[in-house]
Amino acid sequence: MTTEIIKSLNDIVKIEKHISVFLNRKTGTSLPYINLEVAYEKLIPSENHGSRVFFALLDLKMNFVILQIDSFNSGAIWNSQTSIKKEENQSILDNSNLFLKRLEIYYHDSNFIPRYRAMWDKIMGILLLISSEEHYKIYNSSKSKKKAFKKLSKEVHFLNDNFINILEHIQEFDDTFRTQEIHRFGSLRKFSFLDSPHNSKEYILLKNSWNVMIQMLSNLDILIKNIK
Repeated sequence: MTTEIIKSLNDIVKIEKHISVFLNRKTGTSLPYINLEVAYEKLIPSENHGSRVFFALLDLKMNFVILQIDSFNSGAIWNSQTSIKKEENQSILDNSNLFLKRLEIYYHDSNFIPRYRAMWDKIMGILLLISSEEHYKIYNSSKSKKKAFKKLSKEVHFLNDNFINILEHIQEFDDTFRTQEIHRFGSLRKFSFLDSPHNSKEYILLKNSWNVMIQMLSNLDILIKNIK
């Protein structure tokens, strides 16, 4: 969506409404994060820089919508598969209903991993873009976004521990999932089909990562709201 479509705050209200309807149909709920109405009112008056930040937030919102659906579907299918009876000591390979449910969960979790990680690159970029166009330009041209963000964030006054501590989480997520799934032979499959995958530290990290993202988006909304 560009300025050809979005010409006023009323258009943003319509977008938020459509997104809410879409998410309710897909998941039964709609999360409030990345408040586009507040962002529009705070950023658009700041001419080109503010407009660029706003449309970056719009892009982030659209990606978050898709991420919500993958997260919801994975959890919903997990809950539904608990009703499938499995005989004691029975291999999951001998229970086709259970295996197919787990395969579907694996499908959504596999989609979640690269989308989730891409969200963090976008978030780091937005935080630096809010600070200055120059910070974002350096970040965007860097081979390692994490290293660039770590260095540049020291020059940004509003990037306190609530924001900077994300680097540890991103590194752990990369080491456990992103690098494995995208560049190697995968780690998700190793525990997705276990009797109790949620007992593994890897699966706990995968599911808890959603909470880390929600907290960051909440902090981002507060940051935008407090813009003078």
